[in-house]
This record gives sequence, structure tokens and C-alpha cells, in this order.
Amino acid sequence: NFGSSMVSGVKALMYSADFFPEEASEPSKFEKWLEQKIGSEKIEKVVVYLSVVLGIALSVGLFILLPTLLAGFIPGLKERAVLRSLVEGLFRILIFLAYMIFISKTPDMKRVFSYHGAEHKTIRC
Repeated sequence: NFGSSMVSGVKALMYSADFFPEEASEPSKFEKWLEQKIGSEKIEKVVVYLSVVLGIALSVGLFILLPTLLAGFIPGLKERAVLRSLVEGLFRILIFLAYMIFISKTPDMKRVFSYHGAEHKTIRC
């Protein structure tokens, strides 16, 4: 089911993240306080699961609720189910493209996009 797939996916990501060298940075006061109160191992689990919940909530909000809400503001679409679905789909595509443009501006995602597909090209050779 969806929940067990998410759990195994997060575990696999965390396992692979353990091999990635961490940047040495001074922990903030908030991070020090959390580590004292909760412990570093528990903090990592809490942050990971909060990130998963936030990611699911944002994706449902952005790609399901927002297009439906926007299409609801257009008069005459409630009676035309096919046209409403097409308009919602158009909104989803536009939101997705805007999202991709927005995240491509971050340095980490620029690196992901620059290397994405390299293994396929290598295998094809």
C-alpha cells in the first residue's frame, strides 16, 4: 500500500544519504536546544517524517485542491464536467511548469538536473 511504500522509500533515501558527506557547519541555538531536549537520533526521524507529511500535504494542495478551486471560480464550468476536467488539467500543467522553473533556481536542483539522465546516456553507449 501507499504508506508502506512511503516508509520503505524514505528508509532507502536515508540509507543513501548516509554515504553523502555532510557539510561542516556550526549548529544553531535552536538545533543545540533540540539536541539537548530530544536527542540527535530522534530529531532526524522527526524531521524526516515531518518532511514527508509536509511534502504530501503540499503536493495534494498544489496539484489537486488548487486546480479544483481555481476552476471553480470560472463561471459555467460546474455544468460541463468534461470542460471542467480539461481546465483543471491545464491548471495542473501550468502549476507543474511553474514549480519546475521555481525549483530549478536552487543550486541543489540545478545539480540534479545537470546530471539527470547521465546514467542512461552512459548505458546507451
